[in-house]
Amino acid sequence: MKPFFHYFIIATFFSCSSMNKSECELQDWKNYAIEAFNEEDGITYKNLQFKANKQCSRHEVAIDHISLKSGYDKSILRYCTTLQAWNVGEKGRTYLHQLCDPAASELLISYFRQGYTNYRYNHFLEQISQAREKLIQLKLERTQLENNSIHRNSTEQEIAKIESLKQIAINHMNDLKDKVMSYELFSKTQIGYHESASSIK
Repeated sequence: MKPFFHYFIIATFFSCSSMNKSECELQDWKNYAIEAFNEEDGITYKNLQFKANKQCSRHEVAIDHISLKSGYDKSILRYCTTLQAWNVGEKGRTYLHQLCDPAASELLISYFRQGYTNYRYNHFLEQISQAREKLIQLKLERTQLENNSIHRNSTEQEIAKIESLKQIAINHMNDLKDKVMSYELFSKTQIGYHESASSIK
């Protein structure tokens, strides 16, 4: 399962901007680590160091590794909780339980899966809504063609095409409904189903 996405928006985002020499010299590396961790929804310390070094090595400015590690450790404490595991899953992102205490992995993964199930559930509901809108559009097009049939020789062929598209849309919507039902059944076997979502958030 690979889930394919409120962060602080600052000028020093490590992934979308590079620091100048002055910014490197004045950087609060503890906050940098926290913000970088939040943006990624989890990152290894090795990768965090790499990204930080990449920002400032060309300016020959050394980063404060003690502060960087302090910020990282603080982020890990927050990340390795059932609440955060749920939140990451509900955003459809990957939860790096390997960053946490192995003894807690099973519990964290179960909360992550429930959050991700909620994400997929809502995603399918949205797709069903879009499929219904498509059906309404196709029905309107068919009605317009039937109303214009007196003036057009190709109406029957066009209506047949519309009916074919309608059937495709119906099949797609039914498939989505089956998936929603599957996720609802799966949810009931996990911690708390949807009603419990609010209680752990």
